Order: sequence, then C-alpha cells, then structure tokens
Amino acid sequence: MTGISPLPDHLSLLTELDGRLGRLDGQGGMGLALLSLDCLARIDGMLGYLAGDVLCDQIAGLLRQVLKPGDCVYRVGRGELACVLSKMSSTGHAVLAATRILRVLEARLSVEGAFIRATPRVGVAIGESGDDGNTLLRRANVAMHEARRSYEHYAVYERRLDEPNQIQFQLQSALREAIEDNSLAVSFQPKLHLGTNTITSVETLVRWSHAAQGDIPPSHFIPVAEASGFISELTLRVLNAALCGYATMSAEVENIQVAVNVSAKDLQERHLPEVIQQLLGTWNVPAARLTLELTETAMLEDEAVYVDALSRLKETGVRLSIDDFGTGYSSMSRLRFLPLDEIKLDISFVRDMLASPRDERIVGSMIALAHDLGLSVVAEGVEDGATLQRLREYGCDLVQGYWVSKPLSLDELVAFLRGWTGEQEIR
Repeated sequence: MTGISPLPDHLSLLTELDGRLGRLDGQGGMGLALLSLDCLARIDGMLGYLAGDVLCDQIAGLLRQVLKPGDCVYRVGRGELACVLSKMSSTGHAVLAATRILRVLEARLSVEGAFIRATPRVGVAIGESGDDGNTLLRRANVAMHEARRSYEHYAVYERRLDEPNQIQFQLQSALREAIEDNSLAVSFQPKLHLGTNTITSVETLVRWSHAAQGDIPPSHFIPVAEASGFISELTLRVLNAALCGYATMSAEVENIQVAVNVSAKDLQERHLPEVIQQLLGTWNVPAARLTLELTETAMLEDEAVYVDALSRLKETGVRLSIDDFGTGYSSMSRLRFLPLDEIKLDISFVRDMLASPRDERIVGSMIALAHDLGLSVVAEGVEDGATLQRLREYGCDLVQGYWVSKPLSLDELVAFLRGWTGEQEIR
C-alpha cells in the first residue's frame, strides 16, 4: 500500500531503502525518485505553511495514482518528496517512472482559491544489490539537480553527473566566500535614450573574477547562487551598490534611472518590498529612480503568485521591467495583466534583426505592442550603428550595448557622463 510519511524523515527513508536494497537478490532492482517542488516555497511565503502542507498532501495523493502497490512516498524536506519504487532495473524503467510522475502532476491544484501547477523537477536513481540507502539518496539528489537544467524536467543518475557536481560544489563555496568578502565587482552600462540622444539610465551588473578560473559570467554563477540559497544576499549587495552610487550618477545626470536585476528566487522573499524601501531611504533615492529587471521566464510558473509579488513591489513606487522579453514562449497579451513599466527586447532578436527580416518584424511588432500598452522599450545588445538607426525608426525608446558603451566602473561612468554631449558620433 502506498503512503506518505507525515513529517520530514530522512532516517525512516534511509531505513526503508537499506531494507529493500538488502533484500535484492541480484536479479531485480529498485529505484528512488526525488521530487523538488519549487512552488511550495512560494506557497509558504504567500499563504503560510499550512497551505503548503495541504498542497503537499494533494501532490502525494496524485502520486498514489501512478505508484505500484508496495511503493512509498516520503516527505524528506520542505518542498521535497521521495518515491521508493519497486521493480526498476533499467534506465528505461526510470524514464518511464519520471514521465508518469510528471504527467500526473500536470493537473492544476487549488490551494485557498489559488490555482497552482506543481511543475516539479524529478531525479531518479536505480539501486542494486550491494548499494546502501545513503548512496541511492545521494544519487537521486544529483539527478534532481541535473533535472533543473533539463528541458524535460527530469533526469536519471549517471556516473558522469558526479564530476560537474563536484565542480559545482567548489564553485558554490568560492562564490559564497566572494559574496561574504564583498569581492564581486559591480559595473554600470549606460542606456541611450533615442528620442533625446542622452544617457538617461544605467544597468547595474555584477562580475566575478575567480582566482583560478578567471572571469565567470553571471549566466554561470547566478544559477549557482539561486540553487545554493544565497541569491537574495547577492541581490541585496548589488542593490546596495547601485543605490550607493546613485548620488554620484545623479550629480552628472538629473533624474537618472538605475536598473538592477532581480531573480525569480528573490520574488519568493515576502519581505523584499520592505527591504527595498529601507535601502531607498538609507541612500535617499526616490523610488521612481530604481528599475527592477526580471526575466520573463521567471513568471511562467505560478503566474498568480508572481503577479501578487510584482504588485507589492509596484506599491513601493519602483519601476518594473521584463528582461529578455520574447524568450518566455508566452502570449504577449499577458503584458496586460502585469504591473510593468518597461520591456527589454532579448538580445537574440536585436543582434540578428538586420540579417533576418523575420526577427526585424518581430522587433517592430513588439515595440508597437508595448507602446500600445503604455510601456517603454529597451533594446539590449546593440553593437552597430545600423541596428541603432533601425531601432530608432521603429520608435524604440532606449538602447544599450557596446555601440553605446561597455560596462563601466563608477569612476569610468562619471567620466563617460561628463564627456557626453548628445551630439557626438556613437561608438
């Protein structure tokens, strides 16, 4: 009979795994599927832990529909469930189990009137005679983290996955130290307003120069920070640096905008609006001068939860922008329901628009739609004058990229702003 342990219980799970592995006769096998329910953290933050428990029970009930008699479900952590699976001896069996779990959890769940999609990540490991429960659990966890990077949302453990996870662990430790030592570099990339040919905004960027690996791009270390649980601390340090530098920037350009990237994980922090208000007050920065940039894909899951989070941020008076717009595979009509001020066109469309008539039409359509909805438009990745001129013809509001300026230190930014006349040729 299937069941669910009522409380997080690693010891009970390990006892169960050790017992089953010890009874294997060398002919058959067993498996462990580990599910990460990322949505549970958001439910806890929005509706409380009891609502999260209700959701977890609903998910366990759905899992019982696909498990075999004798299989078990354990709650092994906040937002994590483990399914002990019998008669599993091949990768094909593991894939079949993972896809069945994902399919049954496609159903919309209702918690206190809010509709949620569980959208878990599933990692599966196969146990054989001679294995122990701790090893099997570790392998399933490795597979679950691999599933976070998988389009299919699941992964089956293979030995090759251990090496990058060791590298990831080392990177995580080094990043943690860099954040604590405040040794990450912050730079600012100017944005040019095409209507006035003036610099009206800058984007705050964080860079990491690793002692052994050299410069590590944000696309590599931001996911590490998210997965390791210290993305909020990193975001707050960047926010603090941006707002600290605002007085210096505004002395050169009145009412300059400062933009800071915010992670989807940051939106799960219930007290983020209050923290931002406190930082604005500390550095005496008007709320309307700060723009928070969020990726479009961050809001594809549990949209209602994110809309509420954005609304609470909007109440502080800051501006909200969707970064990398056009890559989220969602209807542009969703813009009507989000409390936004701006969209940033993804670099992939901007970079190829002169060589691809289709991309150019997409860019023109997105600019027109955004303007119809009262939103301003930023094009990033502008690397040549011809692209800039075409964007100006389409009515794009702002551009950023190396054709305007590379990312600059605060001192370099001041020199750049002082030298900008609005009449020079843009290089």
